[in-house]
Amino acid sequence: MEKEKNKTDVLWWKSGLALFSRISSWILGPIVLAVFLGRWLDRKYNGGVWIFLLIMGGAILISSFGIFQETTKEMKKKNKEYKNKL
Repeated sequence: MEKEKNKTDVLWWKSGLALFSRISSWILGPIVLAVFLGRWLDRKYNGGVWIFLLIMGGAILISSFGIFQETTKEMKKKNKEYKNKL
């Protein structure tokens, strides 16, 4: 039992790092994809920067939604853990 407690004490940062990586991927993924897709579409259709800006706006909305989803899921998980400790 003491060995299990020490194991969880050593890995206290693991859940925080996992949450950080999930949220970072919600930021980085759509934005990087939008940059390349927007530039390609602007060059293909000679749209100036308007297509790029529209796609970037959509990527920001997708990122915001994903971050909201991840944080809501994590908050529910932490609330459940907190209630189980009581």
